[in-house]
Amino acid sequence: MKRNLCILLCIIMIFGVASIASTSAVVINPAYNATYDEASLNEAIPGNPTAKGKCGENAYWGYYADTKTLVINGEGATSLGAWAVEPMYNKYPFEKAVVSEGITILDGNTFSGCSYVKEILLPDSLVSIRDYVFFGCTALKSITIPKNVEIIGIGLFMNCPALEQITVDVQNKTFDSRDNCNAIVKTEPNILHAGCRTTKIPTSVEIIGGGAFLGCVGIVDVAIPNNITEIYGRAFEDCKDLETVTMTSSVEKIGLNAFTNCAKLKSITLSDKLKSIDMLFYGCESLKSITIPDSVINISQSSFNGCKSLSKVDFGNGVEVIGPMAFSGCTSLKTVNIPSSVKNIMPHAFADCTAIESITVNNPECEIGDKEKTFPEKATIYGYENSTAQVYAKKYNRKFVGSLGEYQPTIPNKPATPDQPATPDQPTTPNEPSLPIGDVDMDKEVSILDATAIQLHIAQRVLLSENALALADADIDGEVTVLDATEIQLFVAKKISSIPRAGR
Repeated sequence: MKRNLCILLCIIMIFGVASIASTSAVVINPAYNATYDEASLNEAIPGNPTAKGKCGENAYWGYYADTKTLVINGEGATSLGAWAVEPMYNKYPFEKAVVSEGITILDGNTFSGCSYVKEILLPDSLVSIRDYVFFGCTALKSITIPKNVEIIGIGLFMNCPALEQITVDVQNKTFDSRDNCNAIVKTEPNILHAGCRTTKIPTSVEIIGGGAFLGCVGIVDVAIPNNITEIYGRAFEDCKDLETVTMTSSVEKIGLNAFTNCAKLKSITLSDKLKSIDMLFYGCESLKSITIPDSVINISQSSFNGCKSLSKVDFGNGVEVIGPMAFSGCTSLKTVNIPSSVKNIMPHAFADCTAIESITVNNPECEIGDKEKTFPEKATIYGYENSTAQVYAKKYNRKFVGSLGEYQPTIPNKPATPDQPATPDQPTTPNEPSLPIGDVDMDKEVSILDATAIQLHIAQRVLLSENALALADADIDGEVTVLDATEIQLFVAKKISSIPRAGR
C-alpha cells in the first residue's frame, strides 16, 4: 500500500514539474516528422488546428480557434517570401503566439499586422530577430528576448501602442534590459537598440541606436540623458505622439532622419556641440520655433522641409551652408535673418515659403542658388549694394533694399617680391585698369582659376557678383558663357596674346 502510494506521489510530482516547466519553456512537438513536405504538415503542426500552412522552408504555422493561439513549429528561419509582406495568418484573431524550439530566425515582418496578439513566447533556440518583426502588433503588451539572441533589426516595435514591458533574459550575452528600462540595450558598445513608450533611457547608455524608437506610439516627452553622445539615424522617426525633446551638450551627432515625420513635435532643444542638422525635422508640421546653436556648420537638404508651423528660426553664428530645400514649405515663416557666416544658400532653400515677407542676407559674397525658387517670389531681399543678393534679386525680379550699405570688394594684399613691394587691401571696380578683363576672382592675375569660376557659375554652383560678372565677359559680347571661359583658357595657354583679342 505504501509502495503504491509512493509511486502515485512520484507520478503526481513528475506531472507537476512537467506542468510547471511547460509554462516557462516554449517546447511544441519537438519530435515532429522532419521530412518537411506538404504531406507532413499534419505531423509538423500538433493537434487539430483550425487553419495551417508553411511560413518558411522548414517552418509551419497552425491556428487554434478554441484557444485563440498561433503555433509556429519547425526548424531554421521563418520566411514570408518577400520583404514587407504580411503573413497570411495575421487575419486570424489569435491572442497568444508560441514559437517552438528549433526556430532560429524570425525573418522580417513575421508578426506584422497581427493586431490581436497580446503575448508572444519565443524559444531559446532563437538567435536572430530581423526588421519589423512585431510591426503593427497593436495589442502586444510584453515581450521577453531569449538568452541566445545575437541579432536584432530595426523597427521592431513600430506601431505597438500597448507595449509596456520589454525584458531581456539575464543570460543573454549580447543584449540586456538594465535598470528595468523596458528597452533592449546592446551591452557593447552601450547602445539603446529598441524601446517603447514606457522606456526610461538608462544614464549608463551612450548611444541611441538607429530606429530605436522608430514608429513608437505613445511617446510624448523625451529627455536625452547626459551620457548620450550620439543619436543614430531614424531613432525617433514617425513617433506620431512626440511633442517635446530636450538634450544636453553631451550630444555631438544626430543621424539622418532622426526626428522625421514627428507630426506633433512642438519644441526641441539642441545640443551646443552639434555640428550638423541632417534632414532631422522633415515633416514635423507642429514645430513652431528652432534655435540653431553656434556649433552647427551645416543645415542639410530638406532638414525643415514641410514644417508648416515653423514661424521663427534663430540661426547660430557658425552656420556656413543652408542646403537645398532646407526650409521648403515652411509656410508660417515671415522673416529670415541669414547671418554673415553663411557662405552658401543652395537652390530652393526657401521654396514655397509663401508667408515670407523679408530675407536679410548679411554676407555680401554669399553664394545663392541660381534658381527662381531659392527665395520666395513675394519676399523683399535686404542686403548690401553690389552684393550677390542684389544680383539674385535683379535676375529674378525680386524687390531689393540695400539696407546694409554698399559693398566694396577688396583685392587681397600680396606679399612683397624682389621686383614688387607688398600692396595693401584696396577697393576695386571692374573699370579699374589694375583689374583686366578675365580676372574673375579679382586677384590681379588672369589664370585658369578664372575660367573655372565662370564654369562653376554657368553650372549654377557659384553665383558671381556684378563686379565679377563684368570681368568674366572675356569676349565682350554682353553675356557670360562657356566661350568666355574658353577665351581665358586660350590666353593662359598663350594661344592668344590678349583678352579681349584685338580686332575681334
